[in-house]
Amino acid sequence: MFGGISVLLEAAKNATVRQAGLYFLPHPPMSRPFALALLAAAAAAAKQQPHIMMIIIDDLGFSDVGFRSGGQLRTPTIDAMAADGIVLEQYYVQDVCSPSRATFLTGRYPLHHTVNDWLKSEEPTALPLNETTLASTLRASGYRTHAVGKWHLGFYTYEHTPTFRGFESFYGFYGGGEDYFQHGGQKNQFDFREENGERCGAGCSQVRWGCGGTDAAPRTFLLLYLY
Repeated sequence: MFGGISVLLEAAKNATVRQAGLYFLPHPPMSRPFALALLAAAAAAAKQQPHIMMIIIDDLGFSDVGFRSGGQLRTPTIDAMAADGIVLEQYYVQDVCSPSRATFLTGRYPLHHTVNDWLKSEEPTALPLNETTLASTLRASGYRTHAVGKWHLGFYTYEHTPTFRGFESFYGFYGGGEDYFQHGGQKNQFDFREENGERCGAGCSQVRWGCGGTDAAPRTFLLLYLY
């Protein structure tokens, strides 16, 4: 089964908008680009656009967080976010990961975006190129957009990979899963990449074991997609 968390960190200072607000979705939405709708509502009431962090977690059970487990699990950061924000409980996803991820990024039902099952690495399947993603929409609005973790929306051409779908950078793996240490993906193929820059394809996309970074404060609004 697939579970998910979508976290929207609301950075607006306006008194009509909850500062540092959180939207926690144990079962995320399927019928429309929910994150974008919340963003639009918040931005309309605030003087500046909020930063957004979306976190999608595979196989998260309804009670696999501290505030639902009766103290059996310890997730203090998530618990604090839920306590300070809004918990939405009537949203659902598909039973496998790729359709849910495609719906998160497009706001469309699997019937329409055509990703109806998990995508196999050895098959030429992917989220169609005529689908508009949340990342590309926010990028056009001045956001910096970065993706970290699992993609699993197709990679049989570079045009189907994250930096061609609205993200400025990608650090993670293309396929459906891998181990933490050897980064062995489906059929034990090494699958871990670093991509810096939009449309980072041949000659740019690099296989990496790790990379460094900086803690510089962002100067523009940010979409960070963790999955």
